[in-house]
Amino acid sequence: MSSSSSPSNIPATIPQNAAYLSSTSSSKKDTPFTLTKQSSMGEYLRSNKSHVDALKLAHPQIMSLSAKGQTPHTLWIGCSDSRVSECTALGCLPGEVFTLRNIANVMNKEDVSSMSALQFAITVLKVKKIIVCGHTDCGGIWASLKDNSNHGHDHDHDHAKEEPSSDKEITYLDQWLERVKNVKNNHMDELLKIDDIDERCKRLVQLNVLNSINCVKNNKYFKEYHERGEVQLYGLVYCVESGYLDQIPLDQNHNEVTSQY
Repeated sequence: MSSSSSPSNIPATIPQNAAYLSSTSSSKKDTPFTLTKQSSMGEYLRSNKSHVDALKLAHPQIMSLSAKGQTPHTLWIGCSDSRVSECTALGCLPGEVFTLRNIANVMNKEDVSSMSALQFAITVLKVKKIIVCGHTDCGGIWASLKDNSNHGHDHDHDHAKEEPSSDKEITYLDQWLERVKNVKNNHMDELLKIDDIDERCKRLVQLNVLNSINCVKNNKYFKEYHERGEVQLYGLVYCVESGYLDQIPLDQNHNEVTSQY
């Protein structure tokens, strides 16, 4: 990105990603967003009413169906990133998709929240599909590539190989991203062959999805229901630049990624 096309408060060498956009003030005049950081709670409530009224006008049965309970067809395991909503990505309505989202769409067999959501979706809700979805320009992936205290990103390849100093505070975020960093370290030879840092990030996004896929594959509830043909598993990557989804081919022998779940 050239300096002539970059806002003065953004370094020319760094893409205008979500971290930068969220740090700048914006108003409804220059974005399509309904609410801003300056919006009042009254505006939140009015936005809710407007949205629900439009939803009911388009789908008159939707709220009466919701009142009867949920029968989702899919479990979506995705990132908490505000740009990657499962309903937006899939064009779904309320009640269709049971959702588990966290930073960098990490599945961890030691995480009670993740495992209980997976168990509930499979054994109680009887979902037919499980989707693990990563996305481009993922802050958790960039942070794991840099592996230092600055959870943004830049185009300096040396920064992508930095290790934290011994006196660095270990934060909750550091602990959460440890599994992503392990995936990175286990595939460092492959990643370092990719000179373009954005393409390197995209590859780690894929590897991280596959790592979470392997965690699901090895879950006892998934194994039981999958062997009976009652649930299928898919890996996707959402492109924040286009809004489209790409499917990741899954290795049936579990050999495509060295797992660290």
